[in-house]
Amino acid sequence: MKKDILLSENQLKKLIYKIIKEVRGGYDDYSVMATHAESSMAPMAASLSDLTGALLGLIQLVDFLDDPIGSSDFYEATFAFNVLVDEFKTANKIIYKDFSEDDVIKKGQKLIKKLDTLQENLRRVESLGRDFFESNQDFKVKFRNYVIGVFESIKEYDQELEKTHNMFGKRLSGKGWQKSEEF
Repeated sequence: MKKDILLSENQLKKLIYKIIKEVRGGYDDYSVMATHAESSMAPMAASLSDLTGALLGLIQLVDFLDDPIGSSDFYEATFAFNVLVDEFKTANKIIYKDFSEDDVIKKGQKLIKKLDTLQENLRRVESLGRDFFESNQDFKVKFRNYVIGVFESIKEYDQELEKTHNMFGKRLSGKGWQKSEEF
């Protein structure tokens, strides 16, 4: 015989939220969880590393050049950086569609917004050149200050990736799996 169970609206919401959370973040099979985590985390970490290296190179180039706005090296480096940014954004947007860790996604989306703004600013420099800045020194200071904000977002995103990597590692190690040191 069936029993009728009465739930308040609040109890029903909590139950639904709990089920959704378990379905999004839970795995029945730990080998599936390990494979999924590795296939998602590894490209995110690798593309972040490439992006960080390219941005550091761009900063060093701007600091090194007396006239970065007038240098073809700067524009070549900017083009290469923009290619990496586009690859980073494309890869992460694809991964985020099937990734269950909301905090990683939020930090990644915040970083992507900063990168979009940086790309737009670099396009302005390319099209407006010297008209956009008072001097080369003005450009260097503004560029450096903006990039510091981008690096703060990179750091937050990297920390969230590390936290998630450790969380997956703890889940797996509790089930007899060895966590990969690289992701």
